[in-house]
Amino acid sequence: MSGTVAEDSKDVLDKIKAEGTFDQMRVQVTEAVKRTDTLTSRVQQLVANSDVFKSGKAENMSRKELFDNIRKLHEKDFLEIAAAATWEVLMNDSYGISQQIEQSTHQALCAVYEAREQQRLALHHQQQQQYQVTMEQYNAYCGSQPGHAPSYQQ
Repeated sequence: MSGTVAEDSKDVLDKIKAEGTFDQMRVQVTEAVKRTDTLTSRVQQLVANSDVFKSGKAENMSRKELFDNIRKLHEKDFLEIAAAATWEVLMNDSYGISQQIEQSTHQALCAVYEAREQQRLALHHQQQQQYQVTMEQYNAYCGSQPGHAPSYQQ
C-alpha cells in the first residue's frame, strides 16, 4: 500500500495534472516570465547587438528572414535567458507561484495518502471478515466431530 518516493511523486503529479492545476500554473509561469524585466531587457539587448543589425544585412531582409536569422544566431542564448527568467519567477516569492506549487503539491500528496489509507483499511476489513468466516467454519467443523477440542470463542 505504501509507495516509494518515485511512486508518490508520480501519483502526486498525476493528480495535479488531472485536476488541471499543472496547466494553470504553467500558464501563470509563462505570463509572469513574459512580464519580467530580465527577459525583455536581455532579449532586446541581444537582438540590438546582433551581427545581423551591425552588418547592415537587416535592411535587405524580409521580416521573416530577419526573424529566422536572429533566431538561428541566438536560439541557445534565448533559451538560457528564458530558463533564467523562469527560475526567477519560480523562486521569487513575490510572484506567488512557489507558494502555489507548494500548496498544490501538499494537497495532492495528502489526497494520495488518504486514498491509500482508505484502501488499506478496506483490505484490513476484508481480511477480518475472511478470518471471521474461517473461524466460523472451523467451529462448525469442530462442533460436528466427536472428541475434538472445544470450539474457538472470540
